[in-house]
This record gives sequence, structure tokens and C-alpha cells, in this order.
Amino acid sequence: SARKLSLLAEHCRRLGVHAEPREIDLSARDALADEEPFDRILLDAPCSALGLIGRHPELRWRWQADRVADLVALQRALLAQVAARLAPGGLLVYSVCTVTREEGPEQLRWAVETLGLEPAPPPADLPGSDSYEGASLTLWPHRHGTDGFFIARLRRG
Repeated sequence: SARKLSLLAEHCRRLGVHAEPREIDLSARDALADEEPFDRILLDAPCSALGLIGRHPELRWRWQADRVADLVALQRALLAQVAARLAPGGLLVYSVCTVTREEGPEQLRWAVETLGLEPAPPPADLPGSDSYEGASLTLWPHRHGTDGFFIARLRRG
């Protein structure tokens, strides 16, 4: 959303990070065809949003287990599309606000096996890097006091 993109740009400025956040609608198959390869990509993929139940309890009654397979397929299509535009040595961060295995760790495994990406553990001096399991981090509401999230770091070799 435009609001989240603006918030991301503000955080980058505040932290002194040089970035040019852009929103790209990936619904068109060739959305990235004319783009130069990217050094960094953040893919905040559509997901089941089960990690938000603490703040949005109504999600319990809207959630449909059979919808996860459709979301997994969409996430894989988006991962493949952005991975194709990732520069050599480039970093892709995949995030979803859910804690399902299918949308998190299994997507990381799929991206490594199918797209030729490499897991990219965070630098040791990154705050919170000790919470990572290899190249991924799962935030659990009951353990971390946050929304539930899965975040993975992948690199193009």
C-alpha cells in the first residue's frame, strides 16, 4: 500500500539507509520486464495473515484452510518473478505475516531448490541476528510479543 511504502521510506531516511522504495504491481506477468536487475528486493507477499489474529481476532472466522494452497501458488509465482530480476549477489527478503509452514519454511526451501537462490544468514552484527534459524526468522506472538511473521533472506549466487 502507499501508506506502507511511505512508512518504509521514512524508516530508511531515519536510519540513514539509502534506498528507493518502489511499489510494483506484479499482477501483470511482464511487470518487471523493462527493469534493470535489483540489488535488493523486499517481497511482502500476500498470505493467510494468521500472524495477525492477536490484533484481528475476526480472522479466525474468515480463515479457510483450503485457501492456503492458492496463496502458496501465488507466493511462488511472485518469488519466481522477482528472483528473475535479482542481480548477481543481490539480496531478496521474503516476508509474510503468518506462521504456517507452507507459506514460510517450505517457501524458503522451494526458492532454494527451484529458483537457484542461496540462503543468506544475516550479518552477526545485525540486531536480532541471534534469533535467526539460518537464513530465516519466525516471530511468534506468544514468544516475541509481536505479530506472527516469517522472514527469509535469500541471495542470488
